[in-house]
Parts: sequence; C-alpha cells; structure tokens
Amino acid sequence: MIDGPDEIEKVQRQRFLTELAKLSENCDSVRILICSRAESDIERVLKGWPRLRVDSHNSGSIQVFVNRQSSEWLATKDFLEHERCEIEALLAPVASTAKGKPLFGGGNDQYPGI
Repeated sequence: MIDGPDEIEKVQRQRFLTELAKLSENCDSVRILICSRAESDIERVLKGWPRLRVDSHNSGSIQVFVNRQSSEWLATKDFLEHERCEIEALLAPVASTAKGKPLFGGGNDQYPGI
C-alpha cells in the first residue's frame, strides 16, 4: 500500500510510479494499492488500473471494510482492553473523514472494484 505519491516531487513521482507499474505487470503475485489525490500525471502513468474514488458516497462500505480488517488485526494482538477500545475509537471515524481520495489498485484482478 502506497499513500501520498502526490506529495512527491513530480519527476521522482513519475519514475517511482513507472517502476511500480512495471513491477505490477511483471510479477503476478504483487498486489499494489495506491492512495493519492487526483493528479493528471499520476492518472496518466496508472491508466488502465482499476480506480475507486473514496468519498461520502461509499463511506458505509469503507467503514465495513475498516471494521472487518481492524477486527481481524486486533484478534491477532494481545492488547489490554482499554488499549483495544482506544484503537477502535481512533478507527471509528475513518469512513466519515474520507475526502475524495482516489485509490488505484494494480497487479491483480482479485479486487475488480478497486
């Protein structure tokens, strides 16, 4: 999972994303998820990758995903009850704070909606 390539200087970003795209094409077992603001150069390099815009229209699905993933993760950890509650409270508003960030997924057709 790559977050924030839009924050990288444009020339470096182009090189980085181009190499990721090559990796995705050449390695069937690689799964890549990129979270970024919409930038024309990013969209150009990742043309053809599945894309999902994260915003208020799908916040329910996002929250279900966050809840499921965090529950599975928390089940593997040995947190004290108050720590677990604090983590859950921090994750609770994730979907409601999504602000139109596109997600790009590449490397596999396992996640056709992404």
